[in-house]
Amino acid sequence: MKPPDPATLPKYLSEEAAAWELLERLRWPEGKIVCPHCGVIDAAHYFIGARSGERKTRTGAITYRRLWRCRECRKQFSVLVGTIFESSKIPVSKWLLAMWMSNAGKNGVSALELQRHLGIAYQSAWFMAHRLREGMTRKPLATLLTGAIVSDECQGTPRIA
Repeated sequence: MKPPDPATLPKYLSEEAAAWELLERLRWPEGKIVCPHCGVIDAAHYFIGARSGERKTRTGAITYRRLWRCRECRKQFSVLVGTIFESSKIPVSKWLLAMWMSNAGKNGVSALELQRHLGIAYQSAWFMAHRLREGMTRKPLATLLTGAIVSDECQGTPRIA
C-alpha cells in the first residue's frame, strides 16, 4: 500500500471514519486481516457489525471502530490491538495528527504543543507524546536506525544507543 498523498492527508486528520480506514489500510496493507492474538490470517475471522448499520458505545456515542472475532482463539480485536493506540480514549484522528506533528517538525513536538493544537488535557498530551516515542523504538521503525548514521544540522555527535 502506498502512503496517503499529502493532498488527501487533511481528510484523514479531520474525519474520524477516514482515520480508522487509514489505520486499517496501514496495518493490513493487502486487506488480509491478521488476528493479533494468535496470528491466524483472514479466513478465520468474522466481522462483528451492528444490526442497524452504525455502532454505538455504551454511552450512546457513535463509534467507527470495527470489531472482528477470530474463529480460532475466539477473541475480539480491532485495528488498535497491539499498537500504541490500544487502551486509549483519544480519537484516532487526533493520534494521526499528533504523529504528523511530531514527524513534520525538525525538533519534534512537546506535550504542551500537542495540548494546544489538539485541544486536549496536558496529561493526555503527555501520554500521547510518550506513546509516540515508545512506538518509534518498536519494530519495524527500530530497525531503520542501525549502523552508521549521518545527520545534518545536528548539535553534538550523533550516536546510536
